[in-house]
Amino acid sequence: MSITNLDVGFLSLILVFMAILFLSTLFEIVTVYMGKKKESAIKDLIISFSVINNVKKIISTKQNSSLGLECVNGIKALAMIFILAGHACLFIASGPVMDAAAWDRLVRDPVNGFMLNNALLVDTFLLLSAFLFSRLLLLELDKRRGRLNVIPILVFRYIRVTPSYLVVMLFYMTWFPKMGEGPLWEDRLLLEQERCMTSWWTNILYINNYVNTDKMCMFQSWYLSVDTQLFFVAPIFIYSVWRWRKFGFILMAFGIVVSLMIPAIITYRDKLDPTLLFYA
Repeated sequence: MSITNLDVGFLSLILVFMAILFLSTLFEIVTVYMGKKKESAIKDLIISFSVINNVKKIISTKQNSSLGLECVNGIKALAMIFILAGHACLFIASGPVMDAAAWDRLVRDPVNGFMLNNALLVDTFLLLSAFLFSRLLLLELDKRRGRLNVIPILVFRYIRVTPSYLVVMLFYMTWFPKMGEGPLWEDRLLLEQERCMTSWWTNILYINNYVNTDKMCMFQSWYLSVDTQLFFVAPIFIYSVWRWRKFGFILMAFGIVVSLMIPAIITYRDKLDPTLLFYA
């Protein structure tokens, strides 16, 4: 197993992160749990990296939203369970070792139809993201009487998502291929590593679903690109509906028709399969 400079650099970065987590957690224990409760901005910043503080937030059931949309969390949880189960079926179906006769029986059973057609379940997250963003943006437009600069919102979205996304890509490019073995490990993981080395820049620009699609780094990352692209386009439609209601609805209807026509035309022109198929 050869170790490259990129491997060392990524490992050093992770060790720095771990040191920050450890020191922040230790700081919270000393200052919060040992009676030193003096508040300050610097203290809050340090504690924001604490493991204890973040675990408490993750497992908290306290309702902090003023929108009254806490039910969305339950919808997200259910959708996530179905998507994980669907992807498990996907890997079983596309794997090289399988009982073809058993799979034939499974796909013919109507009971399994829901999971076998789970490709549309991912759209649940797109729908929820669109709903929440539209709701928040419309409230801000009402509050500011239409004088809303969306550029900081878009920049914040990019800054919030990209660093953790980049860390995962670096993991694929460095240590992930070295952490396992098996008859298919090198074929699958080394291929992922090569693709990430080649196309990482399309990921951080969120265009990997259009550029270098045959060398896509982390095939599952297509969703993040789609979600980001829609996030950047959404303000045009939302503001149109808020400012010119009739024109806004016409614009949305036009967008829906175009979004249906483009894949239909491409599917017909290139003689593609009309639904998702798996190949070993």
